[in-house]
Amino acid sequence: VELFTELCGHGDEKLLATRFVESFLQYALPTHYLQLESVLLRMVDSGCEEVARAGARQSCLASLTIEDALGVARHCASSESKSLRLGAAEVYSQNINVGELRTHCEKALVPLFSDPDTAVRHAASRCFLQFKGRELQDYRGLAEAYIQSEGFDSEFNPLVIALQKTTANIPDAVLAACDKILNLAKSGRPTHHEDAISSLVIRVYKRSTRTETKTRCLDLIDKMTLLGIFGVDSAMTEFER
Repeated sequence: VELFTELCGHGDEKLLATRFVESFLQYALPTHYLQLESVLLRMVDSGCEEVARAGARQSCLASLTIEDALGVARHCASSESKSLRLGAAEVYSQNINVGELRTHCEKALVPLFSDPDTAVRHAASRCFLQFKGRELQDYRGLAEAYIQSEGFDSEFNPLVIALQKTTANIPDAVLAACDKILNLAKSGRPTHHEDAISSLVIRVYKRSTRTETKTRCLDLIDKMTLLGIFGVDSAMTEFER
């Protein structure tokens, strides 16, 4: 660790963005954080975007288990630097479904969903691709926060994919997402995944026993028909069988 710190202080700064440095930090920080903090701070303060991004990744990753790293991680997630926020978004989205890290990651991701930079919003939205089986059931609040965010307006694909794959019963989140996508389509925005949206609404309708939910589904089907959404006819045919 001492040799590494010394070398980092004199070598070419761009070397700090290499996977070898990140790999070393990932394994060494949990046991030697205070000794390596100066290296992290140098990376975070770097004028090189890739170095700063790597520093943010390692700072935020360390903060998930090391209390001393929380200050630097919070700085990265709320910084004016796109590189720092991007590094933070990458770490929190990758670790969202690790049980003991959930609260920390979820709290950090919500503001990143509405980040002014497209790349940061994209990185944050990929958290939904981490969920398997019924896991999304426990993250309904996160899904709802994303649906209400600016990030959803520009990129809803990760959540749509997650809703397609999940075995969780979360009709309110599914219908809220589909409704907002249809509203975006009505305003002229391209929707993509039109067949998926149709299938999701029909699936909720078939599974639900609540009159209110079924009525919401029928309203969405009417809206899809008026908008000429691809896939609604085939989805209805499958349902009628």
